[in-house]
Amino acid sequence: MTLRITILLLLAMPNISFGGTFERDFTVVYITQATETKYGHFPFDRSLLAQAVEKAADGGAKGVIIKFFLDRSRTAEGDHRLATAMARVPVLLQARLDDSESAPNPLGERFTLPGSSFKAAVSGNSGWIPLPEFSIPAHDVCFVDFDSSPVPIVETYQGKTVKSLLACAAELAVGLKAVIRPAKDISIGGQTVLLDSLNRVIITLPHEKPPASFDFNSLLDGSIPASALRNRVVIIGYDGTSIPQVSSPLGTMGAHRLFVLMLKGFYESMTPHKPVATDAPKTDAHSSDKQLFAAGQFSSTLTK
Repeated sequence: MTLRITILLLLAMPNISFGGTFERDFTVVYITQATETKYGHFPFDRSLLAQAVEKAADGGAKGVIIKFFLDRSRTAEGDHRLATAMARVPVLLQARLDDSESAPNPLGERFTLPGSSFKAAVSGNSGWIPLPEFSIPAHDVCFVDFDSSPVPIVETYQGKTVKSLLACAAELAVGLKAVIRPAKDISIGGQTVLLDSLNRVIITLPHEKPPASFDFNSLLDGSIPASALRNRVVIIGYDGTSIPQVSSPLGTMGAHRLFVLMLKGFYESMTPHKPVATDAPKTDAHSSDKQLFAAGQFSSTLTK
């Protein structure tokens, strides 16, 4: 009887596990020179980005990370199609701090963490925030104000605590919200990484070859393998002719490739622990094109 009850309890538990392997849980897609040869110089009309999100949703992707800033309007038709596509699959959008931004878009309360006990290495009162048209259907909006280790897991925006895109990406891949103990650790799905006094993680970049990637064209034309989409988080980045080149342990590479390398290092650095909270909530499926690599900011690198 006891064995039967145990089996029934196990069957009733949610099917959530921490993969711990970047290549198993993420697929990387880059807009490259080949993409620009076909569609013209980036940034494209957002209807193309919408098509990519639609293809990921059709392929059973767990989620999508858009590594561009969506803080300025483009064509009404393209923007509307992208916003509509975002309602089909959980999508992470990025933001960054920039106090020179005179009229930032509003950041919804659901993208901030409650409480005021978090110290942060970076803070600001303005920035590049996604348009409401995109943030409303977004799964999460997360910040990317880093260019090297240690990397902030939280930042402060207008006095509120906000998460790093690294933390949001891991949450999306695992399917659980992070439990962050200030100045101690961040835990996701039974795995943990230590935090310093400013709530940053130290990332050792992998020295092996970068993760495999696919060209944006293959996502649009359907030639990307089905296994590269199903139950994966699809990262859509830029690695075309205008991407700034940065140094890494593997040599010079585009800034978005370095971000992917840092995400891989963070994701695979998590180690098993005794959970600090047994009821960490599941992620809620609905819970810019702008130049950035400058002044110590590492994130997307595109013009508005």
